[in-house]
Amino acid sequence: MFSRTLASVLKMMGSQITSASELKSVGYQVMPHFFRGVFAAGTEPANDGSTHFVIVNTMDRPPGLHWCGLYRENGHQILYDSFGRSQGEGDLNLLSTYNVTEQDAEQPISTDPELQYCGQACIAFGIVCQHKGMKAAKFI
Repeated sequence: MFSRTLASVLKMMGSQITSASELKSVGYQVMPHFFRGVFAAGTEPANDGSTHFVIVNTMDRPPGLHWCGLYRENGHQILYDSFGRSQGEGDLNLLSTYNVTEQDAEQPISTDPELQYCGQACIAFGIVCQHKGMKAAKFI
């Protein structure tokens, strides 16, 4: 389901770098009442025990570096990184804060502006989470 959803999101949004405002607009459109917004690292809302999805940047200030998806369900939470990095890997504090999905990368690490679709991959992850829940989220 994730691959099909990502293909649809990429068709809608393209595969280039996305801004917070673009992600907000699409997120609220395709996941109403489930999507809670886009945040800089460390500014994401507290886990209130509800089921919802947010997108968080790995940086705490502009210009931002990389988008990750954060899914929360019944007090549990899991972070999606399209590069497939494991918890604590690299210099990303965000990855050391949350449990992460399995480590299959859906996006290559690239400087090509047409291959920087981490935001779109997060939207696709959120859609799958909304429809399939935590069990599916752990294996994307």
